[in-house]
Amino acid sequence: MKRKNHFFQIIHKPYSQGFAILVSFFFIVLLITPAAAVNKSTVRELNETDWWPMFHHDLLHSGYTFAPDPQSNNMIWSYQTGERINSSPTLNYGNVYIGSFDGKLYCVNATNGNLVWSYQTSNSIISSPAIANGKVFFGSDDDTFYCLDAFNGTNQWSYTAGLGVESSPAFVNGRVYVGSCDGHCYCFDANTGTRLWKQYTGAGVFPSPAVSNGQVYVGNLNGFVYCLNATNGDIIWNYQVGNAEWSSPAISQDKLYIGSDIGKVYCLNAINGSEIWTYQTGGPVISSPALANEYVYVGSDDGNIYCLHSSNGTKIWKYSTGNLVQSSAAITDSYVYIGSHDGNLYCLDALNGSKLWSFDTGAGIFSSPSVVNGKVYVGGRDGKIYCFGKQSNVDVDQYVFDRGFPIRHAVDGDWAGAQNFTPGFNTISGIYLYVRKFGTPSFDLTVELRKNNIQGNLLDSQTFTPNDVPNFWGWVNIDFDDVLVNSETEYFIVVPSAPNGVTNSFGYEWGYAFGNQYDGGSFWFTRDGGSLWRDLPNMYDFTFKTFGY
Repeated sequence: MKRKNHFFQIIHKPYSQGFAILVSFFFIVLLITPAAAVNKSTVRELNETDWWPMFHHDLLHSGYTFAPDPQSNNMIWSYQTGERINSSPTLNYGNVYIGSFDGKLYCVNATNGNLVWSYQTSNSIISSPAIANGKVFFGSDDDTFYCLDAFNGTNQWSYTAGLGVESSPAFVNGRVYVGSCDGHCYCFDANTGTRLWKQYTGAGVFPSPAVSNGQVYVGNLNGFVYCLNATNGDIIWNYQVGNAEWSSPAISQDKLYIGSDIGKVYCLNAINGSEIWTYQTGGPVISSPALANEYVYVGSDDGNIYCLHSSNGTKIWKYSTGNLVQSSAAITDSYVYIGSHDGNLYCLDALNGSKLWSFDTGAGIFSSPSVVNGKVYVGGRDGKIYCFGKQSNVDVDQYVFDRGFPIRHAVDGDWAGAQNFTPGFNTISGIYLYVRKFGTPSFDLTVELRKNNIQGNLLDSQTFTPNDVPNFWGWVNIDFDDVLVNSETEYFIVVPSAPNGVTNSFGYEWGYAFGNQYDGGSFWFTRDGGSLWRDLPNMYDFTFKTFGY
């Protein structure tokens, strides 16, 4: 089973009804409801959604994702902020997080573009957020580095630097690394905001740090690349690649790739900083390299997008746009997605550079695109957040909510719930559940999609840690990678009980409604850990939605 963090829009709804009466009620129903037979079958390999939780996807700044390729320039939605956007979108928990020159950090629903929350700082936000452990980290030109609750945007802690924080943070092992225009690279405890160390580099640090093998790599505005000890910030080596470094480094197999303001793309030895090769473009390289399948993809102010061989810098292809290319590429197995100051978002063939599609936003694109689950997201200098790809639609819409059913270990058993449904589409792309956690659960929340019966073929499964689940009611999106289905077969959404060994009674609740809200399925539950499931037809339905094509 693969663990994923897949929260979508969180809609707060006060809840004052306890569930002690509910537990007693279902105990009685369990004794009088006839058993339903379930059969086990073979579990096939699961899909996994690859989120984009920080600038250029990961700690190495690869810019690569195994997500499905968005092969259409169909604009699914756009959201208008108050000013231009240089920040790059990051995605986690089913939301898009991005900053704007209006000083706000925005959290919008990745499916429909609806605003979840926004947080106002006192100056522009160029920094791209990092999201982890239910928190979002970012900097502002108000000289402050922020940590907010990722679900509701409340301030968890902040730190005042000497100048603006335009660098995009990197998160790993409970630590967050970020640069500042005051010339320092900082390391903070992600939970408390305690500064663990800072290292002065001699000039402003605009690029985002990359982290690999216990080392932090970052450039500064004196044109140097620094390698720092991730534990204490000590300088291991530095190397000058230009006069002012705006490009962020990317790391692969002990090699570091970075652009420079003198028009070169550099490949350095990541262990000692020695130069391996360079490639000269026709203009400054503000774009950060992306790495995939032995190739380096990077833009230049000469208006070209370059594909170079990672081993020796040989040019494989280049594609000419109409203006500066300062955006950094997002790479899938087949395509390159990148913006240009000519206003277009481009999708190019990764092997030969031929254009598959483009979309003209009418304004320049400095922001770097992110690709998640068959959709591409990017910010524009017109102030809009864009989402492109294939549009999914609501299929089953059981939205009525009365109270919650417990998923937990208890004295009277291990409780779990399930809901069967019949799809109206040929493909399921996602499911919404209405859930919350109560107390401090000691086990993860798992959601399964099964075929034919509660213990039938496992089609997909996603797991959320307790930190990922809010303690207030909200819609949670189980964002599947396009599961093929048919309308003559029953499918089951299953939330299993706590695993063996759990001793406390804290857990999760799945909302449900009284009455036969949905004719195509019904409410199932168990209190013995899943050995015996009971069906309550025409009495209750869990609160859920399905999406597909």
